[in-house]
Amino acid sequence: MVLYAANNIPYSALSGVITADSVERTSLASWRFVCAMAAALIVNTFTLKLASTIGDGDLRFGFPATMAVWAVLAVFFFACTTAFTRERIAPIPRQRSSVWQDLNDLRRSKPWIALFVLAILIHVQLAMRGGAMLYYFQRYQTAPDVFYQIDNFGLFNGVGLIFTVLGVALAKPLVVRFGKRATFRTCLFLSALLMAAFVFVPPNSIAALFALQCVLQLVFGPTIPILWSMMADVADHFEWTTGRRSTALAFASIIFGLKLGLGVGAWLNGHLLQELDNPVAAQVSDATRIGLVSMISLYPAAVLMLGVAVLFGYGLDDPYLKQVEEDLATRRAQLSAPGP
Repeated sequence: MVLYAANNIPYSALSGVITADSVERTSLASWRFVCAMAAALIVNTFTLKLASTIGDGDLRFGFPATMAVWAVLAVFFFACTTAFTRERIAPIPRQRSSVWQDLNDLRRSKPWIALFVLAILIHVQLAMRGGAMLYYFQRYQTAPDVFYQIDNFGLFNGVGLIFTVLGVALAKPLVVRFGKRATFRTCLFLSALLMAAFVFVPPNSIAALFALQCVLQLVFGPTIPILWSMMADVADHFEWTTGRRSTALAFASIIFGLKLGLGVGAWLNGHLLQELDNPVAAQVSDATRIGLVSMISLYPAAVLMLGVAVLFGYGLDDPYLKQVEEDLATRRAQLSAPGP
């Protein structure tokens, strides 16, 4: 995980130095997540079959060998990323700063604080809802499986992933039409309403459940690349206000908030499950069933609504970002110009 973080943080920060255009960063992040989710779908679909084939039925050999195959492919694509990307935003010449100085400046940045808190809240609800969804299907849903040999829980996740990818692909046109912050705030607000609506889905209504999930994931999808694009915007604002560039630290610190949110969400999920009346029992009480429904609807929806409120303190709307981009472009041109 240390090596993964050492690779993933600069990889994520690349979008902040490949282009200075805020809209194009949304496009980069969209393509990133479309491809990442497609790869996840391939790995989730074929790992077990590949392990069985390579191991000739012996999974004790097949699984390590399959992991080796995925690892070799990962290293190959890491090398491709290194070879075929170009940083167009060069570091500031003769920049002198320390991590402590940059962190001290970041904590005074209102856009960074808002995005840090927002990353925590979004991933709190993801961990909370994701951790309770299996119990919801096992202990609340009573509808029979839709397809032979495919349980409703797996189908629910697979269909949701497809519509998430579609939502991610819509991020750039929505940002171009309505602006980044407005799109993010609206999608979060609608996602919270749709999530809360799960409380009205009857336990035997699989059609309503899947329809609501499809719309929810389609609406939530654009927020994924926009969040990562906004990290680069925060790095630009940091450079604009301090005269120093620290793209990797801006990304790393918000990614820390993301991981913190997942941890807090998992803790809350475990705590709430513990408060229920034995949610893994064959027969559960009505109070437990209501609790499980609330954990996948009302509670995460309330967390997302807090995120909507936090976005009002973000401050970096499109006209403001345009001014930041133009000022930074002028500064960089002056710094790169040859001396007399």
